[in-house]
Amino acid sequence: MGGRPTGRIHGPCANVGMMMSVRVDVVAFCFLLGMAPARAGQDQDPDKPPDVIVVPVEKGEDPREKLPVPGDAILLDSVTNENAPWLQLHVGGSVYDTARNVVVGRWSPGLYGGYRFSRLGCYGLVELDQVFDLTVETQRLDMLNVGAGVELLNFLGHVRTSIAVGASVLLSDTAIDEAGEVGWFVDVRPAGLRWALSDRLAFELTPLSLDVAVPVIEGIPLTVFTYQTLVGIEWSVP
Repeated sequence: MGGRPTGRIHGPCANVGMMMSVRVDVVAFCFLLGMAPARAGQDQDPDKPPDVIVVPVEKGEDPREKLPVPGDAILLDSVTNENAPWLQLHVGGSVYDTARNVVVGRWSPGLYGGYRFSRLGCYGLVELDQVFDLTVETQRLDMLNVGAGVELLNFLGHVRTSIAVGASVLLSDTAIDEAGEVGWFVDVRPAGLRWALSDRLAFELTPLSLDVAVPVIEGIPLTVFTYQTLVGIEWSVP
């Protein structure tokens, strides 16, 4: 018996039909793809700068210095000065000795000098540490701290973390100790905030640092433990 055609095509004719359909789809896709940039150009605000900017630069130049800056942009000037030596004058102060739970006046002017490798750096320090005991009568304790430390800079050099250790020398006599005793100290600065004053100068404010000095370690240790606030001026050596 002859059957009714089902409408389904088999063989070479079916393959030709599928190829034509695929070709039509590909042509339509390419047409839409070509129209997309033109449509995007029509919709773009003429006052808005293009998303891609080609900046011609010469060898040795920093292309970031030639990029146009929008008026509402927030500028972060780099105060890192990579691969360069630096010097810093600083002074710290506090009014409370945590180890003895007494009110004191402590200040520590010092000189730092080091070398910075990109964000990492190392330095040496010399610091005069003076403590004025204000509990009963004013007594002054003089120490000299000499040591070395490491630093890490973040946020284009605007935040500095450092730690230093070294020797602490007792410069003044106490009731039971004589000048000349040598102990140790540690200085930890979690976050110092820095601002560029010029290409070579930077101002640094450390709201809170941990400073422990133990100039006498034999017998009854003499310990000074305070949290300090420091300010400093740094000069990057050309």
